[in-house]
Amino acid sequence: PSQTSGQPVSVTGEPVDEWALNLVNQAIAGGLMPDHLKGQDLREPITRLQFAALTVRLYETASGQSIQVPGENPFTDTSDSEALKAYSMGFTAGTSDSTFGPGELLTREQAAVMLMNAATALEIQETIDAFAQETRSRDRRNREKGRKDRSREARGVRRETEPKPE
Repeated sequence: PSQTSGQPVSVTGEPVDEWALNLVNQAIAGGLMPDHLKGQDLREPITRLQFAALTVRLYETASGQSIQVPGENPFTDTSDSEALKAYSMGFTAGTSDSTFGPGELLTREQAAVMLMNAATALEIQETIDAFAQETRSRDRRNREKGRKDRSREARGVRRETEPKPE
């Protein structure tokens, strides 16, 4: 991995932590790095505009379709093409009827909404629903297994992996 002053950097030069380096480089190689993040310290929090650009890039890469910049801009605080694309596709709304909040840090709920809206546009909602159902089923199975294990322990039955008392 490349390093600057002892700090790992991505293949395009953005500072990134060691644990994320390989996946960040894969995302860059896969065309998922929007211009809004190029040259940025990727260890820092992300803004609404940067995440909107990331969501647009994800959609365009996954769908193979470019989103056209709409002719009308409802925002007074940005004319950024990526913000307008994200808005026109319904990935995000503004922070008010006339503002986008491009420099505001993104909340987790805003990130979830943008990603779910992009997933819906990509028509992968069924995959997400199936994943959520499997996660709920796995959680339910784990809870049931935990109850059975506690019940067995309460009756004095040890698991096979537990050492026998001497």
